[in-house]
Amino acid sequence: MSGPSLTELKATGQPPEIISRLNDEHWAGRLYMRRVSPGAVWIFARLGWSPNAVTVGFIVCGVAAGAVAALGGLASAVAAALLIQAYLLLDCADGELARWSGRTSVTGVYLDGIGHYLGETALLAGLGVRAQGHLTWSGGYVSAGLAAAVLAALVKAETDNVIVARAKCGLAGSRSSLRRNWAM
Repeated sequence: MSGPSLTELKATGQPPEIISRLNDEHWAGRLYMRRVSPGAVWIFARLGWSPNAVTVGFIVCGVAAGAVAALGGLASAVAAALLIQAYLLLDCADGELARWSGRTSVTGVYLDGIGHYLGETALLAGLGVRAQGHLTWSGGYVSAGLAAAVLAALVKAETDNVIVARAKCGLAGSRSSLRRNWAM
């Protein structure tokens, strides 16, 4: 199977304007995940995966992390932590694969945004259930986790609506007119 080199993937998938973003990059991306992600992209490129397939994988890992976090015990905590790492890795890799392959799309940007909403809110809700001490739909910690999830979604929606409003008015700063380089 032929495919790109790691150097090529890093050059096209991680251009300076992507790596230098402070507001759009998770701290784990800056700290270590962008060092690991080209290896994952190399594998996905050789397997012929589409960027959107990688994005769906990141959505599944994010929602699963929230569900697993809700379970008690050490094993579920470790599994949730591993799923969160997979979520972060796939979130970096989908955009890098899209930039390298030239397969950027509005659908990809949309799925990426939905993935962040679903993954982050599922994790907060799951942590609320876990803090309650048992699987239940009620209780103070469950309510706190759900409230945190709603607040996180509202913050993300407010940020996204600034971008949408600017794009609708044709103004610059609409994330490069709705993310020419996609993949956050």
